[in-house]
Amino acid sequence: MKIIQSYWSKPYEESRLGNQMGGWYDKMFHYMSCALSCLKLSEFYPIELITDRKGKEILIDKIGLPYQSVKEEFDQLDYPTELWAIAKIITYNMQLEPFLHVDNDFYIWKPFPESIETGDLCVQSIEKEHIHNDLFVTEISDNLEYIPNAIIEQRRNISDKRSINAGIIGGNNLAFIHNYSQEAIQFVEQNMGSLRKLKEPVHFNIVFEQYLFYCMANQQKKTISCLLTELKDPGYRELVRFWDVPNSSAYIHTLASFKKDYLIGEQIAQRLWYEYPEYFLRIQKLIEREAL
Repeated sequence: MKIIQSYWSKPYEESRLGNQMGGWYDKMFHYMSCALSCLKLSEFYPIELITDRKGKEILIDKIGLPYQSVKEEFDQLDYPTELWAIAKIITYNMQLEPFLHVDNDFYIWKPFPESIETGDLCVQSIEKEHIHNDLFVTEISDNLEYIPNAIIEQRRNISDKRSINAGIIGGNNLAFIHNYSQEAIQFVEQNMGSLRKLKEPVHFNIVFEQYLFYCMANQQKKTISCLLTELKDPGYRELVRFWDVPNSSAYIHTLASFKKDYLIGEQIAQRLWYEYPEYFLRIQKLIEREAL
C-alpha cells in the first residue's frame, strides 16, 4: 500500500506569527516530530510527500528527510488556515491507488498489520466517548448553512456519537474515499460565508474530516478497519507511551493537546537523538541559525 504524508506549510507559518507553533510547545518539537515520523515510516515503506514550495524547502532541502517522491500541490490553496485539514482532504482526493495517509505526529516501530494494508477503509481508531466531538458537531449543525445528508441522518441516532481518528486514514476503496473527499470539500466550500458564526472555526476540521467519514461509512454500511482497537483511555494517554517503545508500544500519536506538553516534546526530541542523531543535530543547528 502506498504511504503518503502531507504538509501545508501556511497554517503552521501563520500560527508562528501568533506564537502558537502549530499547537506545539516549541517549534523545535514540531520539526523533530516531522522528522521522526518520516524516518520511522521510511524504515518500512517508501513515502510520498504532498506539500507546497515552502514545505519542500523545509522538509527536504533543509532537513533532508528521505521521501521517495514529492509533489508540490498546495501553493494555490485558498482556504482559511484554521481549516488546516482541508489540505489532507485534497490529498486523499488526489490518490489513484490504494493508500494510507499518516500524520506527521504519528510514529511507527513496526509495519502496519495486514488488516490495514488490505482493508477497504482504514483509520487509526474509532472514537466512542469524546464528548467534545458531539459539542463540535452540534455547533456546526446549528450554525452552518450546508450539512451533508450523511451527518443529518447520523444525528437522528442520538445514541451513536462515534467518530474516527484520522492519525492514519485511507484504504483500498478509492470510490468511497473520493466520494467522501468531494463531500468534505463541498461541506467546506458551501459554508465559507458562515464560518464567522462559529466560536472556534478550527473545530470544524474534526467534523468535516473525521465525523463525516464515520457518518458516510455508517450510512453506506462500509466496514472500517482500525489500527488500534483496544484503546481504553478516552484521553488517549495510551498513545504517548514513549517509554514502552518498541516492545509494548509500536505506534505513537502525539495528537491534540499532547503537543503542548513539554515532556512529550522532550520524548520526541530524545527519541530522535537516540535513533537518528544526525537529524537531531541538523534541526538544532538550523534553528540556532534561524533557518527554520
